[in-house]
Amino acid sequence: MIIKNFQLENNINIIEKYKCLLLYGENDGQKKDIIETVKKKYENSQFHIFFQNEVIKDSQVLFEEVNNVSLFSSSKIILIREANDKIFEILREILNKKLNNIKLIITSNILEKKSKLRNYFEKENNLAICPCYEDTDFNLKTYLKNKLISLPQIQGSIIDLIIKNSNNNRQIIQNEINKVLC
Repeated sequence: MIIKNFQLENNINIIEKYKCLLLYGENDGQKKDIIETVKKKYENSQFHIFFQNEVIKDSQVLFEEVNNVSLFSSSKIILIREANDKIFEILREILNKKLNNIKLIITSNILEKKSKLRNYFEKENNLAICPCYEDTDFNLKTYLKNKLISLPQIQGSIIDLIIKNSNNNRQIIQNEINKVLC
């Protein structure tokens, strides 16, 4: 099921009805924002990070993490970074199991239309896929205004300057927001 990035940013509760969320595209700042929002939503969950290379070397590590029940938390979030079609079979095997209180989040760079991973997530109703394309000036202005809403004295010219100096890179803008808010 394809979910638009603005839908996720406006209502992270959308992911509750999906086993797994795949974030792909060149906008690493947007992927980071979405993951941070998920972490806040599930703040009492255990959070585990794997890289695709780790999982491919020893897939048993991921299978054990999925199957192990935590003594300290009732739920888990498992993040797999830098995924591509090489991990497809392992993921499909995991996603065919019943995942009790586990959310899988997968990040990837650009996935071609022919990608097995992308096609699988687009066609399955219990999986969500969200493309994270480069931000436009309008998106970044809205993003900045929402993040700086507690500072009404920030003028449009300052927002424009931040966007211009960031070269439309959301990660740089996030750093500038942190500086302004601190």
